[in-house]
Amino acid sequence: DPCRRMSWVPFILILCFGFILGQRTYQNPVLPLNFPDPCVIRAPSRVFYAYGTAGCQKSACSNIQMASSTNLVDWKYLGDALPEKASWASATDNYWAPDVILRDGVYYLYFAAQQTSPQEMCIGVALSSRPEGPFKDSGKPVVCGSEFQAIDPKAYDDPLTGKKYLFWGSDFAPIRVQELAENRMEIKQGTSPVAMLYPDNDLPYEQLIEGAWIQLISGTYYLFFSGNNCCGPSAHYAVMIAKSQSLLGPYLTRRNVTGSPDNVIMQLNQKWIAPGHNSVVVDDAGQHWMMYHAISAASHDNGTRYLMMDPFSMRSERGTYWPKFSENSPSVAEIPVPFIK
Repeated sequence: DPCRRMSWVPFILILCFGFILGQRTYQNPVLPLNFPDPCVIRAPSRVFYAYGTAGCQKSACSNIQMASSTNLVDWKYLGDALPEKASWASATDNYWAPDVILRDGVYYLYFAAQQTSPQEMCIGVALSSRPEGPFKDSGKPVVCGSEFQAIDPKAYDDPLTGKKYLFWGSDFAPIRVQELAENRMEIKQGTSPVAMLYPDNDLPYEQLIEGAWIQLISGTYYLFFSGNNCCGPSAHYAVMIAKSQSLLGPYLTRRNVTGSPDNVIMQLNQKWIAPGHNSVVVDDAGQHWMMYHAISAASHDNGTRYLMMDPFSMRSERGTYWPKFSENSPSVAEIPVPFIK
């Protein structure tokens, strides 16, 4: 496939000519605040919006944190995208892992929150006509699960069938997918969740898997996922990859296909630990950029999960194409900025 063979070219050109031409550079983190589980989208205005798990900046706390940027490097913190808690989760501050999509002029913000009764994690959805909100909850959960299995939502419309789906999963359970109803606010009646990937105690970082992100590249569905322990003093986290020719699988991991010892494409280095829970955006040169969080190795106990960004190319490994980062870990040095018109 010529398109696949050339998919790495923008990344190589950026690295080779960026410094020669005096192009502006950046260095991680791109947002030096606690901004976990980032979902980044680009609105029709061409402004990028980032949404993150609940957190406090100075004296102000947000249920769903939000920031904006015109270039993916310079970010402005905007506060709370969901200033009013969902009625079914009004007693908790646990609002996690947002995913935002735009469809027919409406922004849908999927999030995980702890239901008041019974006290289990559920996935809800809030709506807004603007990317900066305010988003308003639909009034009831989309899906619930025992403990914290029903977290880390990823909504995705299959371009081949037009059907609407929701991926989710964590808590040592599989990553699952189920079809959404036409209104995108509830599960389609008569459908059941289907497991896409299972945890694996024998593989590094895969005893617990979560944080699903789907990216369609050159006709192949790539499922990015993260595991084990996202945060805290024992943070041990990385990004893995699987792919399929169909949105509903079967998904084959990098190890399945290439025989590599594991499925890891992004893991710790001496400066950054526990990188993961990513989204993906594409710049105006066609270059893919992974947005994710990571913890500074120098201040591990602090636990701040910074907003990070790194480019990846599609590289052949034993005849099949996989996302590849230059060092398989967060960039440390300055690198050229994304190309934004």
